Amino acid sequence: MKNYIILLFFSLLGSVSTGVIAKTDENCLNCVSRGKEWCSSMKSCDVLWCPSEHSVFNKINCPQEKRDSKFEYDDDFVRKKVLITTAAVNSNDPQFCFDNQMPTMRVFNTYDVNCSSLPPAVLCFAYTAVDHTQKKEYPDYELWINGHSLGGALASVAASHLVDQKIFRAEIIKLVTMGQPRTGDYDYALWHDQTFPYSFRIVHNRDIVPHIPPQLGPGYSLFHHRTEIWYPNDMEMGAPFQKCESADGYYCSATLDFNLSPDDHGFYFVKEMPAWGGAGCPTLWLK
Repeated sequence: MKNYIILLFFSLLGSVSTGVIAKTDENCLNCVSRGKEWCSSMKSCDVLWCPSEHSVFNKINCPQEKRDSKFEYDDDFVRKKVLITTAAVNSNDPQFCFDNQMPTMRVFNTYDVNCSSLPPAVLCFAYTAVDHTQKKEYPDYELWINGHSLGGALASVAASHLVDQKIFRAEIIKLVTMGQPRTGDYDYALWHDQTFPYSFRIVHNRDIVPHIPPQLGPGYSLFHHRTEIWYPNDMEMGAPFQKCESADGYYCSATLDFNLSPDDHGFYFVKEMPAWGGAGCPTLWLK
């Protein structure tokens, strides 16, 4: 299958980038809709005590049935494809990264985006970028949308725009981000989860950026959408990871509480993203 790739990469910490979602557990939905607490480990509503990591209060955190295998997370695909496409934007010529790591990949075009005079900047960046991807003549191409840091948030917005405007079908989009900050409100997260069958947010250990902006309470709460993939380690080849089906609660990387650090933000899969990409993704650095 031919691939069409959107590369989005803007750092918050310096110059760094089932065919349909499975049906959510109805018992959980009914429970939280009544303002009660669902305990996923006990599969019960309004229990006397439930471990915090199994406690569900929002629809977006209700358990999901197992998805179609073709939409499952693949560590090998991310290491050998997504990592390269995400890092490549740090090079003056992304083709250098492709030549070193994916020789069959070719850069079709690149675009300079200047939104300094058009607030809000996030929407300006996202909408300007996706304007160049409106290629309805390629409706059946597989579309990879990747980004690191703020670029991950822009990737999420870009993917949503493309589907909302019926430019691409959600089923052919592979959205993979690294170190993505919270991007939208509760309704956005819920819509995203119900729309995209292939969407993964990768979090490296104690990376602080996925935990900002913070959830601020009723009326102005930001939520992550599914699905977090958490590597509580150095992300070496073969390192274990956790797939966190709950969207945004006291789960996976959130259990670190305040033990967070900016040090893990630039490093993903043992690569210092800006430096490795800027150097053309040299083969000797790939592990």
